[in-house]
Amino acid sequence: MGRKTATGLLSILIAALIAGLPACRSSKDKTLDPGSYFRTEQEGATRILGIYSKTQRIGTYSIERVEGQWSGFAQGSAVRQTENLEMRLSFMGEEMVLKTRQKSYIRPDMILLGNTSTIDFGGGKWNTKWLLTGDGIYTKEEFMGRSYRRTKVKIPQGAITTESLSLYISGLEKSEASELEVDLFNLTLARPVPAKIKYRGVEDGLRHYSLSMWGMEEEVWIDEHGMVAKETMPWGLQAREPGKRDVTGALSLEDVFTQTAVPTEGIPDGFADQESTIIVIDGLTVRPPSDAWQEVRVDGKRFKVTLKKPVVPLPGKRSSGAEPVEGDDFGLNLGSVRIQKLAREITGGIEDPWEKAEAVGRYVYSNLGKNMRESFSALEALEAGEGECQAHSLLAISLLRTSGIPARFAYGVVYMPDRGQYLFHTWVQVYIGEWIPMDPTLGSFPAGVDHLTLAAGEYMDQFQLFPYIQGGTRWRISYQSGN
Repeated sequence: MGRKTATGLLSILIAALIAGLPACRSSKDKTLDPGSYFRTEQEGATRILGIYSKTQRIGTYSIERVEGQWSGFAQGSAVRQTENLEMRLSFMGEEMVLKTRQKSYIRPDMILLGNTSTIDFGGGKWNTKWLLTGDGIYTKEEFMGRSYRRTKVKIPQGAITTESLSLYISGLEKSEASELEVDLFNLTLARPVPAKIKYRGVEDGLRHYSLSMWGMEEEVWIDEHGMVAKETMPWGLQAREPGKRDVTGALSLEDVFTQTAVPTEGIPDGFADQESTIIVIDGLTVRPPSDAWQEVRVDGKRFKVTLKKPVVPLPGKRSSGAEPVEGDDFGLNLGSVRIQKLAREITGGIEDPWEKAEAVGRYVYSNLGKNMRESFSALEALEAGEGECQAHSLLAISLLRTSGIPARFAYGVVYMPDRGQYLFHTWVQVYIGEWIPMDPTLGSFPAGVDHLTLAAGEYMDQFQLFPYIQGGTRWRISYQSGN
């Protein structure tokens, strides 16, 4: 994978790592402020850990807990837990810094009262705020680039939020956690995720637990004060007490993509140009979706997938009619004057829907640089002038919808010949009488049989890939036939 083919779903990998994304706006008249409901006169307990990849320290994780009083809905005693993560990443020799900040307000019975969360990736920010406003009902605000939305979310009774997890584990008795199944409500996904907690005994005076979710297993060690003293994370990362002679480094995204890549067998040269092909998927428990160009069948314990190269309808049969686009326009900045002007410049004088769509796709492919810079809105991607596959897709979909072409995100894996593996990737589907995939990152118009779709829809549907990523891929794809 080189700079010309910057694939991957970086925000998903980050979310899997920190178990909760999100994040930006300053107009105080519109925003929630969970912190205004919390009062304390105490000093908090703090622990600072280093984040390590192999032998190098790549970042710092700090956590603070302080007891106080909550004056909002469900008022009473509460704990404020503050978490800060700063981590250095590298890709193709270029270093980037990821910063996340989170404050959670938690009742003694593990009910989340409020939360503010920010992820800052330099080129883009994403902020969210949650506030308990009723029995299990939360008001949620999100700020992504220059997009804003406010919604209501219900957290199922009995579910534990990921933000409350470390507190929950630290309060468990040994007998309770010998093996315990729980529903973890992830604020990023806005849905519960089944998880299993196991108590593994005492090591060096620390209580040792393991946590399994999304097909991944993490381990955590709790000290006598109920604070995390050590933790293992996906992709060989660890959090532990900093050393006096730490070697500073950065997490190699190439290594992460290698670990999350899907192993393949027998893929021939020229695979992407085949008119149709059959691939077999082993070791996958989630069935991929079928569509007009992708037929998925169960074959024993395997999935057999027939992929056809999309055929663009003839000019007389093309339409940009009112096929509904599910979801909303969050992050697309459709009201932006700059986006609207650029869309007119690209498609001005073009009437044919596919020619419009292709013009937009080729513009994004040719004018947006390829690297791992993460953007969380179309305007951020446009202003940055570069980005990974999601940045390309955000900008392309924004320009397409502004030009009157229905468009949505497609998420899945794409075969990369230079690596001999499938990598997680984002591309675009446009509606011109039927849904046609195209790839503004890799320059495929339409996209070929090398693209395997796992989810399609709006920006947040990317998190449907969690069950497929499985933190150290356990499924594989083999080639059966093609023509």
